[in-house]
Amino acid sequence: MLTYNLHAGSLEAYIDGKKNSLLKPEDYTTLCQCETLADLQTYLAGTDYGQSPGSEKVLTPRTLLDFLTSKTVEDFREIRLQATQPLAQFLDFISYEHMIGNVLKMVMGTQHGKDTRELLARCHPLGYFPGMEGLALAHTPEEVFEVVLIDSPLAQFFLGKKISVRNYGEMSIEVVRNILYKNYLEAFAMFCEESLNDRTQKMMAELLGFKADRHTLSVTLTSLNRPRLTVEDRLEMMPSFGTLADVRQSLAAVDSEEALKHQLRCFPEWLDLFDDSRSLGGIDPAGGPRGGMPHAPPASSRLTMSLERRLMEKSIQLHKYCFLEQFQYGVFAAYFELKDVEVSNITWIAECISQSMRHRIHDYAAIF
Repeated sequence: MLTYNLHAGSLEAYIDGKKNSLLKPEDYTTLCQCETLADLQTYLAGTDYGQSPGSEKVLTPRTLLDFLTSKTVEDFREIRLQATQPLAQFLDFISYEHMIGNVLKMVMGTQHGKDTRELLARCHPLGYFPGMEGLALAHTPEEVFEVVLIDSPLAQFFLGKKISVRNYGEMSIEVVRNILYKNYLEAFAMFCEESLNDRTQKMMAELLGFKADRHTLSVTLTSLNRPRLTVEDRLEMMPSFGTLADVRQSLAAVDSEEALKHQLRCFPEWLDLFDDSRSLGGIDPAGGPRGGMPHAPPASSRLTMSLERRLMEKSIQLHKYCFLEQFQYGVFAAYFELKDVEVSNITWIAECISQSMRHRIHDYAAIF
């Protein structure tokens, strides 16, 4: 605490002030009452987002999303330029998560015949890295790594790791993404433990531990209908830390939702979350808008989607808790996580207005 303010005190104070600019419940109430996208844009001009620059483009949820995202990226890059080590590396780790998402988006889009320029436009700008266009040339997991990732910041999550991705057909790239994300979480956790102060270690252990458990649960659920994935394959995609780390072997072997519930019986917080999700319908509101207004899911996927919604609510609460502690870097991760949720919420509302689906306009992920 004696030396923290010399290096990061002003930036922490800045980000703590930016937290107060997040939209409040009354802002969302007003946004939901907007009749058109122009009305929504006009209201946002009076918030921290400000007036969007004049453009020849027609105002759509997509152009609105691009503008909102650009404002968040501006905040991030401003802080990153002023940061010294180890905060600078900490912020880089935040951007790596978006890079992993961009990799999957580029490769999957290319395999479905999407135009490279269109795919690049839909990638998160915080996750852009030189040579990303080359992902359009990759058709196998091996090519994804050998052609592109070897020269990118993501190479560290492959090099020195035991990676043995065989051909899973259409699942191959998804398996690569899961392994990338697992290795990323482990590297981030190790960096926090070895390089940061005790307060940051404690805060990030909780945040990253939750993300690790969430990823483990996601891999378990999505693997139920994929018999080609062996227990070893599933284990390779599950992080080695978090509250569920000790039962990874058992989770990797489950073959039904009931078997999963049985394995979670010693983890009441996760079992309760799993049970509560059964009574919830709908789609994960934080993830829907980026791909357009989602349609009703098949019955087999409703549990996963409603569970994802409960996990999002839990994630929001954990990140808000970060702002109750001082002298730690968790506030930076928390602010940009909550900002991403806010951008998705606004885009969701814009989609509902654009597609005249006002009966679902309140299905966003409330932050406050």
